[in-house]
Amino acid sequence: MKYITVLFVLLTPLFSFSQTLTYSVENFSLLGVKKIENQLVLLSKGDGTSVKITSISSDGEHLWDSDFEVERLGGYSFNKMHIHGNSEVLYVVQQYENHTAIKKYASQSGELIQDYDLSIKTGDENSIWGMSNNDICKMTVKGETLYKSQLLEDETLEDTQAAKAPENYDNENYRVHFVKDGNAFSSTRVLEPNHGSMHLYLNKYNMGTGDTVQKEIEMELAFTSFTYSNSLDKSVYGVVSSPTGFHLVGKLDIAFKNKYPSGKVGDNFIGLWVAKFTDDFELEYFSEMPFQYLDHIVPADVINKPAVIDLKEDDNKGVFINVNALQGVMYGQKYFIYLDHTGNISMAKGGNDAYHFMEYDRMGLRDAGRKNRVRLMNDDWSSYATNVFLFLSPKPEVYSVSANNTMDLNLQDEKFTPDMKAFNFVNFRSNTLYLNYFFKKKGTLHVYVD
Repeated sequence: MKYITVLFVLLTPLFSFSQTLTYSVENFSLLGVKKIENQLVLLSKGDGTSVKITSISSDGEHLWDSDFEVERLGGYSFNKMHIHGNSEVLYVVQQYENHTAIKKYASQSGELIQDYDLSIKTGDENSIWGMSNNDICKMTVKGETLYKSQLLEDETLEDTQAAKAPENYDNENYRVHFVKDGNAFSSTRVLEPNHGSMHLYLNKYNMGTGDTVQKEIEMELAFTSFTYSNSLDKSVYGVVSSPTGFHLVGKLDIAFKNKYPSGKVGDNFIGLWVAKFTDDFELEYFSEMPFQYLDHIVPADVINKPAVIDLKEDDNKGVFINVNALQGVMYGQKYFIYLDHTGNISMAKGGNDAYHFMEYDRMGLRDAGRKNRVRLMNDDWSSYATNVFLFLSPKPEVYSVSANNTMDLNLQDEKFTPDMKAFNFVNFRSNTLYLNYFFKKKGTLHVYVD
């Protein structure tokens, strides 16, 4: 894979990876990972239609395993799975096409506490799952209203109206995005006719107390206009939760003096914008990034294809951004951007994309073309964003310690080509776990601790 580098020259590693290997497993088919307080939960494919849960402590030690069966799904139907938990209980939510299965485990032992089976269709419902204290709840937006549906012991849901968006906002764009620390985060927006500015409404609903925090923010672009995600999806931004808050990311179009075209044709965009908020809705930065700022690593400073954009924050509050331009059955281009904690561009690279075993295909299935019908919807791996670590070298003056260590770990391994290996890190309060995953027929996972 050939890349053009701007702003920084890649350097030879200035230090070597010296962390301790604490856990290793072979014949392992990773489906996703989720950080739950002081443990890391790994989801992998078992024999036949079984799925295995593996719990790893924050020190990298193996705690327990548990297996459960999933339905055999055909065609392009798949199991939308969620994992939520705390130090006491762990929930695995499986959203099938015609019903939802929920398993409740003891977090410290992996013992199955209870099975639930609900008559809830997956459909296109604007909803997510989350935890309040030790209870699992579903948060759903219907029109301008956010509802909380709490799971009861008799396998029914108790609905409560949680919040309502202001009347002057677009209800069709009201979305609930994620749950963190017992709070459900939702938003909607109204664009000015020329898409040069956006009125943003943010809501944080405490699922335990019912308290709500709301904020309205005006976001104005200097040189461009807000555009849609693609020709079919008229959303203007995606939301990615991070350890220190959350990011909004969207695409840019040329500036319009008058009304933005309502029937915009094509998926072309000329740049990105990223806004970083704290969990209390303080805006830390709002970065407008036309591709012209990247010294023309994007041909003609425009991407004409649909694109997947993924983010991962490192432990100094910088953020890795990966833009994958899709091109049907052929691979297109990918572009890496690193923003520092103030939202300024510190690095950018671009080049040809290629197959990688950790990616999702267009239908959301890990391992495109394989018979894998489970996707962890709240996966902490961020497979597109962490693909960045395969093509960068450590820079102690730019990236965080964890990010530099991950890149160094990649450089020391020459057994596999970049399309067959993946790396990640997960920060805990007192240390960091580094995950090294190789795929060759059946995978091998190594876990290191600093």
